[in-house]
Amino acid sequence: VKEWWYEPIRLWLAPKTTLTVDFLVEMVRSQDRRLQFHEIKSDFVREDSFIKLKIAASLYPMFHFIMVQWKTKEQIWITKEIPCQ
Repeated sequence: VKEWWYEPIRLWLAPKTTLTVDFLVEMVRSQDRRLQFHEIKSDFVREDSFIKLKIAASLYPMFHFIMVQWKTKEQIWITKEIPCQ
């Protein structure tokens, strides 16, 4: 990680609907120079949170959207890139 910022931007998804992603991340050695938005979640992820992230990935394809989730039972972090459909 070269740089990171906590909740730096609010993304507009629709009228009266926004998403403030947890982290904006710039990687040091990324072949793809797009910045990454990282959304951090615990074991339970509400469906509307995941839907908002998918909509944001579609509306803003110039960024990578990554969900990072803590799995308590396994004691590991899981990362999943959200495709910009």
